[in-house]
Amino acid sequence: MSKTYNITISDVDIDLLREQKKQLLLLQGRIDSMESTVLKPKEYEAVDGIINLIDHIQDSAVEQHGLDESEVFKFSNE
Repeated sequence: MSKTYNITISDVDIDLLREQKKQLLLLQGRIDSMESTVLKPKEYEAVDGIINLIDHIQDSAVEQHGLDESEVFKFSNE
């Protein structure tokens, strides 16, 4: 049985998390566009799983902790 832990949103740098998600999505897009994948299926699933985890954290920040959705999900301009 796997253990679960509670992480408070105050422990998470939402701006950094958003940028990290952006970089993972860009990486995933590059991988998807290649004819032969660079990653093994389990590695690709791991990247996808981390993106889903970030989505869950962002959703929780908005829905359960009242953070502003536009601040949590926007990508900053570089």
